Amino acid sequence: MQACQAADTGVPAESYTFAVHWTAAQVCSGSSGCIGGDYTTETVHEQIAFMNKLFAHAGVAFTWDGVIHNATAGSYDEVDEDGWICALPRYGDGMTFHVITSPRHLFGGGVLGYTNYLSSFSKQYGGFPQCLNRVHIFEKTLPGLGGRSVVDGGLSDSGAVLAHEVGHQLMLHHTWFEATWERQEAAAQCHGSASMDPTDIAAFRSDGVRDTTAQSLNYTGQIIRFVGCHPATGLYTNSSINAQQSCTSAVGFPAGDAYYNNYNNLMSYGDKTCLRTITAGQAARARCAVKCMVLGQC
Repeated sequence: MQACQAADTGVPAESYTFAVHWTAAQVCSGSSGCIGGDYTTETVHEQIAFMNKLFAHAGVAFTWDGVIHNATAGSYDEVDEDGWICALPRYGDGMTFHVITSPRHLFGGGVLGYTNYLSSFSKQYGGFPQCLNRVHIFEKTLPGLGGRSVVDGGLSDSGAVLAHEVGHQLMLHHTWFEATWERQEAAAQCHGSASMDPTDIAAFRSDGVRDTTAQSLNYTGQIIRFVGCHPATGLYTNSSINAQQSCTSAVGFPAGDAYYNNYNNLMSYGDKTCLRTITAGQAARARCAVKCMVLGQC
């Protein structure tokens, strides 16, 4: 991947287009009927258009056949289970993006979205079964449906949640030093976050991109999000002392979090006012994910 990124020459003449298969999970009980899938094809088209605009300068596009497939489950927990997901009908080839929406936050009520990295089930490197090629999101994070984070109440219905998870499938990591389990000091985190060593990238210390800011974290591993971002001033509200901290300003984690952060990057965490861009370096990495993991040309 790093060699491919270094040799990248920009957006290709023709975008690589991923097909999208769409399933709305419905949780059904005899007494209260079914809950879930309460949105229209227009909403899904708006979501696909959001992703196409965002990833256009990566040379990646998405197409959807206009069909929302419904799948029933007996409980909310069942919707999160790999067995239930792997029993769903599969369409298209192995690289088709299978989007599954859930009527509640995932995994017990705290997660907005989840996926596996493309390398996990790619044609060349994959070890996971193809049925685990899926992007799983809380349905209220679709454009305009009012979904909010349970962490800070930030509004999360711009369409960025699905786009963020698709970014992971395209081998884009979070923008910060993520290996909190290593209990590294701030200086070591900053070094790891800025590294282009494949070992650091594979260990989630670095995102493998040179034009995202190196960032460190506190040790708690708690969810970190930006809310109330102002596009003109760059100011934001964040109630967590565990916010991502710029390595150029936040040495030693000084009190507060009024430092430069990647709040506007799609691969950070934040509400709908914050997440809206990917960098040129991230676009190149996404192109290389297609080249290496899908086309097998690395």
